[in-house]
Amino acid sequence: MVVIITGASGLIGSVLLQNLIEEDIIALDIRPPKSKISGVKYVNQRVGNYRIPPNVTGVIHLAAVSRVITAEQDPTNAYSVNIVETQKLLHQLENLQVKPWVIYASSREVYGETGRLNITEDEQLDPINHYGISKVAAESLMKSYSRQGGNIHVLRFSNVYGGLHDHPDRVVPKFIINALLGRTLELQGKNNAFDFTHVSDTVAGILLSMKYLEGLNSSNYFEEFNICTGRATSLKQLADCIIKLTYSSSKVTNVDGRKYDVKSYTGSWAKAKKVLNYTPRVPLKQGLEEYISLLKQGLIEVKR
Repeated sequence: MVVIITGASGLIGSVLLQNLIEEDIIALDIRPPKSKISGVKYVNQRVGNYRIPPNVTGVIHLAAVSRVITAEQDPTNAYSVNIVETQKLLHQLENLQVKPWVIYASSREVYGETGRLNITEDEQLDPINHYGISKVAAESLMKSYSRQGGNIHVLRFSNVYGGLHDHPDRVVPKFIINALLGRTLELQGKNNAFDFTHVSDTVAGILLSMKYLEGLNSSNYFEEFNICTGRATSLKQLADCIIKLTYSSSKVTNVDGRKYDVKSYTGSWAKAKKVLNYTPRVPLKQGLEEYISLLKQGLIEVKR
């Protein structure tokens, strides 16, 4: 079985690669990997420019402009990467004699601001920022591919954290780094609450999805799943927990939230449990402790 992972050098992709050692893997990313795994074929190229080999069994499509703020700063590029490149990928897959299955990495941002807890996959999609809009569009492309004979799982991730390759400006690593350095932690909306999901749980969801798709004997299949924990943590709670775990003297200040940010989200993983047998395993406190340990060991660079 030959599997392509796009965005393989990112937070999720780098952890996923370590769990697919028995597969023939093509790791595709515009960024070179910080380290390489023996047996993996690394390709440094844009998704839309890569010629898909005809023997590919499946694609795990993680490549994206994956930060809300980055998409707001340059929406044209976000739409180009998240929609156009995805369309180019699917166009190639549609022309293969045997249609590879696809796992698409979507986001809880597609739901927008619902004002409700335990959001299910049936919730209306109503994104409030460019990133969310681009993900909704890409999900529609995936649905179109399923009508051409492909089998699709759309996995909607939620505030993934915990790996060596996370962006240092995301809320969890940023709070931890600032706490370790004794800097002030700024809360952009102290009561904003999110479903923080450890990267190992996210990868577990991908692996279960992959197993399910490999076992299908049908075609034209499409399903969406929330991959989350079902637990809400406010930014204030997150900051207080990190300060306690790091024995930090850091202070906490409140600033206005960004107008394009969703203020709260908690997802339901009941469907993923029923269909994929997914269950989140890592409580937030444990995940934070492990991440702090990585930082203290010097495995993650801390910019002073």
